[in-house]
Amino acid sequence: METLDFVQYGINFEPAIGAKISQSVIGTLGARVVWTSYTIKKDHPQMDLSKGDVWDDFLYGIFVSIVYVM
Repeated sequence: METLDFVQYGINFEPAIGAKISQSVIGTLGARVVWTSYTIKKDHPQMDLSKGDVWDDFLYGIFVSIVYVM
């Protein structure tokens, strides 16, 4: 079994806004954007990968949360 040798870096950005809905409930609405990049450090001909190949991965979405304060 072959293992990959790569460099990974990325950015995670999650802005959110919240409001106190009642005396004990807080609600938030936010967005999430994640970017991750992988760079291959050496050739892997049996996997058709060359040194310097780059993979970019993106994740994005929205989220809602409700928190009950005790």
